[in-house]
Amino acid sequence: METLAYDYLYLDPNMQSLLGLLAIFSGAIFGGLVLHAPKPLRRSPAFLLVALVGLVTALAGFAWTNIEVMANNNSLWLLAANELGIKFAGGVCFVLIAKGRAIDAYGSAWYAFLGFVPLINLFLIFKPSLNRLPKEQTGLGALAGVPAVVLGLFLLGGIGAVERAVARSVAQQFDTPRTEEALRVGYLRSLDTEVLLDLLVSQFDGTLPKLYSDGTTTLMKVEGKEGTFTYHYQLDTSYNGPLWDEAIAHATEGNCDPSGAVRPIIDLGVKIQHTYENRNDQPLGSFIVSLKDCEKT
Repeated sequence: METLAYDYLYLDPNMQSLLGLLAIFSGAIFGGLVLHAPKPLRRSPAFLLVALVGLVTALAGFAWTNIEVMANNNSLWLLAANELGIKFAGGVCFVLIAKGRAIDAYGSAWYAFLGFVPLINLFLIFKPSLNRLPKEQTGLGALAGVPAVVLGLFLLGGIGAVERAVARSVAQQFDTPRTEEALRVGYLRSLDTEVLLDLLVSQFDGTLPKLYSDGTTTLMKVEGKEGTFTYHYQLDTSYNGPLWDEAIAHATEGNCDPSGAVRPIIDLGVKIQHTYENRNDQPLGSFIVSLKDCEKT
């Protein structure tokens, strides 16, 4: 579930919009086929309800401002499910409103489909009532006429303001270093271990061999298998071993540093192995840094 949530988060915006529309239409199909038609709805109450549903759907976007907390708790899927679920519910509400309007305007709920066809939906929105029923026999009868229209227009204006506020707040949240780190670690945590190792290896494509700033150590290759990520180094020396304890301790301390790039990988249960050879391809030794080692430091 969490991996799917990250896939959704990093989708192209157009694809996200398409999935949102699919959720709305799925809700509309569900509501149209499963739920009973409501009372007849006059034009103004229907307009008011559409605006209200739109505003509630827009307000749900504020949930994404909790993205850092949800990513840290491995619960990003709840945000994705909330967004699509709200849109599904919105589709259900829209079709029920359309059904009520269709009954009032045409005498049959089957005309509700007109509400989902661009431009054609105007025939459903503006058509006068077929029968002048008493207010108590119509949905939201007390909120008919000018008051409903004025309130609906106010809510429609509020939708635009809310959408802008949501976009601004979410963008600010995404741009913080803490959120970026939470998403990076959360995404890695959501992956299967072998998939994670393959991803880590792929990040070194085209960069190796790499000579370090000490002028002696060259990272020749990396590999990941069986839960272990291995760095293969070559030292520009004829020394044939063994590895120095000080060097092992220094590398372990660096890997276990909570502010470093390697520690989050270790926290996911991946072991880090360092393997060395000299310029003559003679092995100097290797050592592994695991979560147990970090807990000791």
